[in-house]
Amino acid sequence: MILLVSVQSAAWIPVIVERERLEYYWQRDSDYYPIYGYLPHESWFPRFDGNIPVAFRPGVAYFSKNNREGILKVHFNNGRHRTRWLLEQQAAEIVIALAPEGISEARKCGLVHKILENRDTFNLGFIVSEIEGRKVGEGKSP
Repeated sequence: MILLVSVQSAAWIPVIVERERLEYYWQRDSDYYPIYGYLPHESWFPRFDGNIPVAFRPGVAYFSKNNREGILKVHFNNGRHRTRWLLEQQAAEIVIALAPEGISEARKCGLVHKILENRDTFNLGFIVSEIEGRKVGEGKSP
């Protein structure tokens, strides 16, 4: 399933990240979220075509050393549940939105695979079939 990226604010830059690097830098944060295990929320998908989601709102995060420990880490401002959901579903591409000041360092560290623009597309690698207990249209993939 191909989805549009829908970032809430131009202050955040959508990026496709390397799964293992995301886990590595996110585990360093005290707000690390290791398990989600639930259905996705409708609010994560701000646009639908009928009953099929066509856009995804990525989690927003900082990548910096601006912390007491002085270590590089990913800290989510919003969206750690939906990011964990993407990881649990083995999404083909993991998309998050980073604060601009962390992009350069994130690229150097191998976290960022590709920088996107708002409304670019990314590949989930699976069909979303249920959102918050409701069935989603079957047989169609945008």
